[in-house]
Amino acid sequence: MSLEILVVISIVLLFGLTVFLIVRSERKGRDTKLQISRSLGFTPLEPSPELAQKISQLYQNLRKTQPDKGGDIYKLQSVSSKRMVDCEMIIFDLIDTSGDDNSYTEVQAVAMIAPHLTLPAFALFPRADLDGPLTNMANKVMGWVISRFGDPVSFPESPEFERRYLVSSLDAEGTRRFLDEIRLQRLANTRLIGIHAGGDIFTLSHIATSAKPLTREIMNERIRQAMDVYSIFTG
Repeated sequence: MSLEILVVISIVLLFGLTVFLIVRSERKGRDTKLQISRSLGFTPLEPSPELAQKISQLYQNLRKTQPDKGGDIYKLQSVSSKRMVDCEMIIFDLIDTSGDDNSYTEVQAVAMIAPHLTLPAFALFPRADLDGPLTNMANKVMGWVISRFGDPVSFPESPEFERRYLVSSLDAEGTRRFLDEIRLQRLANTRLIGIHAGGDIFTLSHIATSAKPLTREIMNERIRQAMDVYSIFTG
């Protein structure tokens, strides 16, 4: 057997091994997510087309500019559900398929769906509120990110909220009316959460400050935060 053939075979085997390890790692990650959600009383499910469209459209509609790719650009993965008295709670991964390679927009975010929610369309992003030389740079980057999700909405009457969060919306006046003084004050007591809202649904994610693996404790805290925000929005 010639050296060239051995090299080709080695490359093919190495590529195959890499793909196998990636697939196995992704499968293990999905299994871990579903095991955690089960332990918290959620039921894993295959999302219905209606649920997939509802969550996908929430993110897609909040984008100021739409990608060239037609149709839904997002898909759901690792989904679990828990029915509450007056709402439904969904844990999900959101995959962005608009680029050449799929990427995670959300990893085990929490969605709250309730018929009595009437939310304006807005997105909320945390500012970097820690002292340090990189803080201003981080906030500038976050400012660029939110510019993709509508126009910035300011709340000068609530400096503590402004110190913690940035808000953008395609309905600035409706968002200002909804996020009144009491809601701003209560949201100012939270930290490092991200929210996408509109109509009868909002989603909550937590912006991690370190690359910790997902645990039951982390998800339990994220669920608690989603319930707190639900209380703020319906109060």
